Amino acid sequence: MSEQLTLVPPSPLSELQKLALNKAFAMLKGAGCKYIVVLPDGTEHALGDLKLAPPEQQRKRHQVVPMGTYKKIYEPVLKTMEVGQMVHMSAEGHDPKGLQSACTAWCSSNWGKGSAMSHLTATGVELMRVA
Repeated sequence: MSEQLTLVPPSPLSELQKLALNKAFAMLKGAGCKYIVVLPDGTEHALGDLKLAPPEQQRKRHQVVPMGTYKKIYEPVLKTMEVGQMVHMSAEGHDPKGLQSACTAWCSSNWGKGSAMSHLTATGVELMRVA
């Protein structure tokens, strides 16, 4: 005979959840802790003079150049680099700092942290693979 399992909805709290919360509140109070607990239905339980900070606004990252623009510049060069080689990449009208950031991120994720040194020039980026 197979039993049907039912998922317990997150709200309202079951008796078991209420017992667990009351036990946790008693332990926190006994330890002298200050706390604020916000339940799924929005009810707040607090001990002490704590206040909740307002939720942070999610900021959308402003993309300066289209995705893949810098990758077209650095990937063909960096994929074939050997330890000790140095290369100069022209930013081709793009932000050299953005190119440098993209290059060093690629180097770190593919070769490991500290595997390359970069230098910003007026026209682009010089990069040397050191490990």
